[in-house]
Amino acid sequence: MEVIGGIKFERGVGVFNEFVETIYSKRLEAKLNGNNVLQMVNKLTLNSLYGRMGMKNIENKTVIVNKDKAENFT
Repeated sequence: MEVIGGIKFERGVGVFNEFVETIYSKRLEAKLNGNNVLQMVNKLTLNSLYGRMGMKNIENKTVIVNKDKAENFT
């Protein structure tokens, strides 16, 4: 396998603020209108985002090795 390139993304700040505010307001609106299903869907969406972003960040490590050593990994 030959690696041709890669992309490194920098950590952003406030990337999901607008999304969270929108979904939260839709959740409150659904709750006030008595639409329990839509309220729960919006709650699940917010909780899923929180759960995904709260996961431990695992750093990837890239090491260039010779072909003989690479065969040990595959």
